[in-house]
Amino acid sequence: MKAARAVLGLVGVATIAGGGLLLATTQRPDQILGLLFWLAGGILVHDGIIAPVVVGLALLLRRLGRRLPWAAVGVIQVALVVGGIMTLIVAPEIVAQAKGPVNPTILVGPYGARLVGLWIVLAIATAGVVGVLIARRSSRLSTASDPDERHAS
Repeated sequence: MKAARAVLGLVGVATIAGGGLLLATTQRPDQILGLLFWLAGGILVHDGIIAPVVVGLALLLRRLGRRLPWAAVGVIQVALVVGGIMTLIVAPEIVAQAKGPVNPTILVGPYGARLVGLWIVLAIATAGVVGVLIARRSSRLSTASDPDERHAS
């Protein structure tokens, strides 16, 4: 196991070194600086916006988990993750489209409207699945607490 970890570590270090060398030999200094700013921005957005929102939603969902079935909480979390990832993928296209593309044949779709549509579909599907899960839980709880049902079986 230690040998496999060492090999994987060496492969990782070699890959990083190769990528750094390729970056340094094929890109201009201003492009490297732009990349560093972009990476720093990604870290700031993740640590300053995404992580606190995810932690807050997780805490809220844990509190809801006392009232909701855990499967419903899981469905909500999956919907939020899917919506968040799609938002992160589509947001650059929306920004680029707002700036006006240099080539008018690219970025021609209504990305903002489609993203809103995705969130609406996710909300409706999530609400439907959560509704079914809640109905199953309440029917299971009501039959379990009904004394006639317990003695009939």
